[in-house]
Parts: sequence; C-alpha cells; structure tokens
Amino acid sequence: MKQHQLGCNSVDIKKGSEYLASGSEDGNVIITNLISYRHEILPRNCENEIKHVKFLDPYDCLIAIDSTGNVVFYGVGESKFRHKIIMEKQYLSLI
Repeated sequence: MKQHQLGCNSVDIKKGSEYLASGSEDGNVIITNLISYRHEILPRNCENEIKHVKFLDPYDCLIAIDSTGNVVFYGVGESKFRHKIIMEKQYLSLI
C-alpha cells in the first residue's frame, strides 16, 4: 500500500466482490479494486486517524471509524452514492 502515508490500521474485503477497503493513521480510507488494482481515496471531513473500516454486507456501504469516535458511512460498489458520504455520526461515550 503506497497510497497510505502512515501505517494501515484496518482492512476489510467486501464478500462476493473485488473490493478491499483500508484505513490508516494518516486519516485516509482507500478502496482498492483487486482485479484492476485501481485505488480510490474516499472523501473525508476530518484529519483524524482511521481506526476501523468495515463493509456492511450485503449492502453497498462501508463504515469508517476514526480515533475521536466519528462514524462515516460511504456508498461503495454499484451504489448510486458510490464514493460519497451517506451519513456521518459522532459516537459519544458517557464515561
């Protein structure tokens, strides 16, 4: 992964497709097509470290969670919202 400037924290593969998602310490979420090796950097609204990425199978949706508790939902695959932010929420702990 030469597209990430810092360490990669999380990767996930979308079942039944050619997509791999990765999130890193530099705050980038990258979708890689495992057949064509094309890389696409998803838009983001903050500069925080990405801690986890996860495809929501069977839907065309990817979740990215950053170090401050922001949860971002992206459209992926054949979705009409492809590579766009669908929703963004902040997770706040009561502790």
